[in-house]
Amino acid sequence: DEHAASDPYALAEIAKNDLGMRIPGRYYSEKFENNQMVVHILALDTSTVAIDATQQKWATAQALQHQENKNNESRDSKKHWLVVFTHHPPFSYGEHGLQGENHYLLPLLQTVYEQADLLVCGHEHDAQYLQAKPRVKNASASKNKSMQHPTANPDSIDLDDHQLPPTLIVGTSCESRTVKSGPYSAFHSLQPAFGRIVITGDTITSEIVGAPSADRTDRTLLFAETIRDASRSRQTENTTPV
Repeated sequence: DEHAASDPYALAEIAKNDLGMRIPGRYYSEKFENNQMVVHILALDTSTVAIDATQQKWATAQALQHQENKNNESRDSKKHWLVVFTHHPPFSYGEHGLQGENHYLLPLLQTVYEQADLLVCGHEHDAQYLQAKPRVKNASASKNKSMQHPTANPDSIDLDDHQLPPTLIVGTSCESRTVKSGPYSAFHSLQPAFGRIVITGDTITSEIVGAPSADRTDRTLLFAETIRDASRSRQTENTTPV
């Protein structure tokens, strides 16, 4: 639908009414629970969040509620995970990230990024896994910077002011573009691939799997990394096949 492609509100209505897509709205929350864990899925509409104060407040409240639940893990004997899905990554080493065009998301969704155990994104036409990026210094210096709109100057934000979770970016089902390695790169590739997430009671594993192509019918595991607990320390184990 040509109109929906340029209008996220129209696209959300189509998705909500299409049982195959099962998307309830522009942004939403889902929880999956068993006797070992609670997985909180937070899906955000980064196409409109910069001009949507309601979504910003809602997302922050969801993240803070997750933090409270996580603090009570010893009481309910369950691991609490927060996995956040957005189309746009706030930071990456792909074509869009190298231009800094999505840095404006950092202050808008700061609390969400700080509480998330994993961020899953697309937008870039490549496959990347970025390791957790800790905050290096206090963010107070950037509070007065103008980052409230996507057209704001990306150079006016200091990445050191913001903490980011491990980030899985998969967008190579489209025409591949540019990707580079950087200080937080654990994996990067232009090979057609898709992402897969496996969550158990006390682990969450992100996988990048090579997609079948004209000259290859198998699905090859290209990269995997496991987070061993849901604490902010994010103990990880790289399980990339040799």
